[in-house]
Order: sequence, then structure tokens, then C-alpha cells
Amino acid sequence: MLFGPTSAAEIELYDRGVKVLPERRNCLRCYLSDCDVRPACMHQIGVDRVLAEVARFLENKPRPSIAAARI
Repeated sequence: MLFGPTSAAEIELYDRGVKVLPERRNCLRCYLSDCDVRPACMHQIGVDRVLAEVARFLENKPRPSIAAARI
């Protein structure tokens, strides 16, 4: 999940995802729908970083067995 104006601490992923936060963390958890900080926190999270985090998450997850996939 991507976090910026919301709190990553308030969300539990139960080992089913990864939390991605912007590099500059001094403006996190403001809960504003629009702000005057540029670049905005969500614009600091690039596509390449999201893809890298997804790939790392998938590498660390055990693959389900074929029998479990049929259920």
C-alpha cells in the first residue's frame, strides 16, 4: 500500500503486502486532500520504487502448492 497523507501505522497488512512511504517523511500523516508542498508526498513515490517493492515482496512469499491452488 502507498502511504503519504495517511498513517501507515494505522494499517495492518497481515503479511499480505508492503507499505511504501515517500522518501521525505517530514510531511506524512497530514490527512489533507490537497497541500502546497511540492513535490507532494505521493509524487515522491515513483513507479520504479513501487515495482521494486512488489517484486521484493513476491520473492519473499512462498508459492502455494498446486493442490492448494485448486481449493
